[in-house]
Amino acid sequence: MQEYDNRAFGKMLFQPGHLGTLQTRNRVVMAPMATNLAGSNGEVTDAMVAYYTERAKGGTGTIIVENSCVEYPRGSNGAVQLRIDKDLYLPGLSSLAEGIQSRGARAIVQINHAGGNTRAAAGGPPPVAPSAVSFRTIGAATAKELEKEEIPKLVDAFVAAAVRAKRAGFDGVEIHGGHAYLVAQFLSPAMNLRTDEYGGTAGKRARFAGEIVRGIREKVGSGFVLIFRISGDEFLEDGRKIEETIAIVKGLEADGVDAFHVTGGTNRFDVSSSRARMVETPYYPEGWKTYLAAAVKKETTKPVIAVGVIRTPANAAKIIEDGHADFVALGRGLLADPAWVQKAAAGHGGLITRCISCGEGCSRNRTFLGRQIRCALNPVAGREASFRNAPPSAAARKKVAVIGGGPAGMTTAVWAAGAGHAVDLFERANELGGQLLLAEKPPGKEKISWVVEYLKNAVKHSGASLHLNRAIGPEDVPLLTGFDTVIVAAGSAAGDPGSYGLDGAVSSDDFLAKPDAYMKPEVKKVVVSGGGMVACEVALMIRQMGPDVTLVTQRSAAGLASELELEPLTRFELLQRLNDGKVAVMGEVKNRAFEVGKGLRVEKEGSCEHITADLYIATTPRRPAADSLIPLLRPHCARLFAIGDSVKPGKIIDAVHDGFNAAMRLGD
Repeated sequence: MQEYDNRAFGKMLFQPGHLGTLQTRNRVVMAPMATNLAGSNGEVTDAMVAYYTERAKGGTGTIIVENSCVEYPRGSNGAVQLRIDKDLYLPGLSSLAEGIQSRGARAIVQINHAGGNTRAAAGGPPPVAPSAVSFRTIGAATAKELEKEEIPKLVDAFVAAAVRAKRAGFDGVEIHGGHAYLVAQFLSPAMNLRTDEYGGTAGKRARFAGEIVRGIREKVGSGFVLIFRISGDEFLEDGRKIEETIAIVKGLEADGVDAFHVTGGTNRFDVSSSRARMVETPYYPEGWKTYLAAAVKKETTKPVIAVGVIRTPANAAKIIEDGHADFVALGRGLLADPAWVQKAAAGHGGLITRCISCGEGCSRNRTFLGRQIRCALNPVAGREASFRNAPPSAAARKKVAVIGGGPAGMTTAVWAAGAGHAVDLFERANELGGQLLLAEKPPGKEKISWVVEYLKNAVKHSGASLHLNRAIGPEDVPLLTGFDTVIVAAGSAAGDPGSYGLDGAVSSDDFLAKPDAYMKPEVKKVVVSGGGMVACEVALMIRQMGPDVTLVTQRSAAGLASELELEPLTRFELLQRLNDGKVAVMGEVKNRAFEVGKGLRVEKEGSCEHITADLYIATTPRRPAADSLIPLLRPHCARLFAIGDSVKPGKIIDAVHDGFNAAMRLGD
């Protein structure tokens, strides 16, 4: 297990910090993330209180609650966005603030108006923005340009929301001036095309933000914290760069801002490179965006909060100790592990569940599917109210056999052992990890090794008995009858290429297991058969090694690695990398087969050709690896579950949640 000596990096990370006159217990901030946990009318719910309280309980110093709507419905960022536009929401907001503070954290609430990014309901008011420009591609609408006389009313809405937050008992507010919401739209040369006193120059574009800050400070006084979140760089061709951001920060500092939370990118459009840099995909390295916070810190006397793929205590500490920021904000990092701070402070970095930026449970679930927030690695995230004491102590200790040491099996073992059951985990290979050991190989997927590391450490510390190099077959039926419950998590295997007419090809599993065995110096041209996620990742991996690559697929070019397989932003980035890397795509192929001495015979509509290469790789449909074992065991086992890929090949989120649910069912 990777251990961290707190004396090496805890000097500042775990020391008190100051936001205005407010002292915080450490320098870790929870970044605001929308959750869809509010009620149907935008009210605080028990689920929301439990969710935030759990992160405060885990040691986080300051919690910034998700963006709360200051004007509804015009200005709403979703059907169940938290609201702070009326006094009737005060009781719920108060209980939320109390829940956070009761666990020792400071409670800040972000106040926001979506502007042109408002998700306009049918028949509702149209979205408004500084200028009549278009925004999101999902439910997109060209925003109505605000009349000048409307702007003071919006300033008043922000001020009233801040006053309401103070009445509710929050320690402060954060104005959302980042990404592509209303305040950011005024600040952006790409979205603010006005020529009056609210646009035309950098100073005029900042007028709206300045009026909000001064209005709030006048009403709430000097003891109430006022944070301003801003995109240091919008990553838009015609957007704002860091130099103009610094000028804005200097003005807002004079207006009364206590701290600056420096992010980057925009969500002007749902799927774009700017948005992918805002909610980073797996391709971005840890802490890559810190340079924006560092640039701002050089030019302001106020505390600066850095954010962006900050995953490890060592990296977080280095950001602060190098003087790049005064605080670090963890968003999805605290979604994956609410106890990040406690584990880091205790020196148990190897037991932290590090977010891998997959976006499956957070970005995809909430933004693209309209569901409540979840996490691929933390099955309790968003469900804290339902699992307040997970894992529950077992009423009766049971003997549990888990067959398979991939993510589903390891998750089951950890949670079941944590509940007090006697668990034996059987894995046929000489190490744990299952398909994750292959999934971590392609470029951009290295963070999956974090999942393997964490789950291995968790199994080791769980008390489960581990049996490596131990395959389970028909001869083991007598052994398994001695267990109260048998859980099959044997994973899946790629189909034999020969079964698909591709006898001369190497399977993608074999290639990923030992790429060096196939990538010899004489390999100059490679054909990859398939158009799914794995095929695209293998093609990109090989291209980055040097050889020319052709992807041969039955799909259209637009159908590669479909959104059923990949979170939309990750898919966007993967396809961009394939294009930038000049991976050739031969799409809409009807039939593929090898012909001796001729290479791969490819049939398309009305044509046929042969493709020759030095190496052929085939990605084939995956099939459950325990199909024959399950019916054999069923008559002899008192209780039998099949989970993860043993039921249906899926993603990490499916495996982890299946494993957790199986462990919870042991008490039924």
